[in-house]
Amino acid sequence: MITVYIPLALISLWGDGTAHKSNNLSVQLRQVLDHTMALVQAVHITCARSMTIKRAVAYRSFIGIWVSELKIHHPSVDHRPNCHMSIHIYEFLLSFGPVRSWWCFPFEHLIGQLQHLPTNNKFGVCRLYILCEIILNTSQRPIGIYDSHLLCPSCQAQGLVGLGQLPSSNQRVSSPLRESLCNQR
Repeated sequence: MITVYIPLALISLWGDGTAHKSNNLSVQLRQVLDHTMALVQAVHITCARSMTIKRAVAYRSFIGIWVSELKIHHPSVDHRPNCHMSIHIYEFLLSFGPVRSWWCFPFEHLIGQLQHLPTNNKFGVCRLYILCEIILNTSQRPIGIYDSHLLCPSCQAQGLVGLGQLPSSNQRVSSPLRESLCNQR
């Protein structure tokens, strides 16, 4: 939203050639537009798929302008720790590259998936269930993947190891068969 819709809307409302009640209001709105566009440009740079030193320096310049002029254009807004931390992103861009390679969205997605796994309120079973899911659903199994120590106690108790009852490596396990193989749900 900040990189597409808001700039288009604000430019059409406050940019050059727009009419306002007074010249002072027009100048003030243009300054707020320029201030907002500094943030837009900083966000655009951080979300790029590649990073160069020139882009990192440009980010530092844009975010510096935005943070330093925040109280001028929005007097009621106080500086927050996020304003200070946004300046340090420059160092992270130089050290770690594009933000896409180290932001938290993929990890948050993984945490969400882990939270929805059925555990049946059995402590310690979830880890084994996940491992059995991986073993039974992968299409490329390494040699020796059916070793008994890799399967959960339910699969071990049913004697599935080495008996040829597990599916072949190019076949995915259907949901009812998986439930019968891993009684952890």
